[in-house]
Amino acid sequence: MKLLMHRINRADKNVHIQRNIEMFRRLGIEVRDVYNDDLLRGDLSGADAICLNWFENIDGGRAFMPPLRYARRLLQLHRIKRAGLSLLFYMHNRFPHNPRYPKLSRDLYHRLAKQADVILTFAEETGAGLEELFPGEGFGEKTEVIRPLNYIGAYPPNPDAPVYETRKKAAGKLLVCFLGKISPYKNVELIIRAAKEPENEDVAFLLCGELVSSEYRAELEALAA
Repeated sequence: MKLLMHRINRADKNVHIQRNIEMFRRLGIEVRDVYNDDLLRGDLSGADAICLNWFENIDGGRAFMPPLRYARRLLQLHRIKRAGLSLLFYMHNRFPHNPRYPKLSRDLYHRLAKQADVILTFAEETGAGLEELFPGEGFGEKTEVIRPLNYIGAYPPNPDAPVYETRKKAAGKLLVCFLGKISPYKNVELIIRAAKEPENEDVAFLLCGELVSSEYRAELEALAA
């Protein structure tokens, strides 16, 4: 089997995608990268299937950019269909986060799920979520679960990072860590509130990641004070 793995551009170093490429290759599947421009003008022949990650995301940039991305995505899906490629859609999120144009995002998500031959998910519950989002479509029957891949060794250690000093302060306690980009939709406020509960005094909560804005950082610091 020959599989195309979609990437946004040639500078894309996404670790999740790289780990999936390694997994597919261990299974004997031949994998090659394909980029946004390739999906519009490139040669898609010689492959059996394509795997799309975060393809439903169209937000970002100035106000006119999401509608343009939406139109481009429709053209790309049309080319994938004309090329006769089986479509594997990785469902990372139940729905795009904070969409600027919810109707466009929903329509693109629906088209993507409908065209997909297989919807790859991280948990069995995702199928029920799809049925709730698009009732009567039967998208849940397309789902196949692939457990989240680990990122051990994916990022080089940084001994000078302040997180190590924070860990020392938590010595002797159960350490609960949130790792990832810290954005409002991830509800890290729940972790901060839990950390302030008296029954959790023997638990240390550690938030590690890049904050989406200085304003949001100030909100979280005020809540933690």
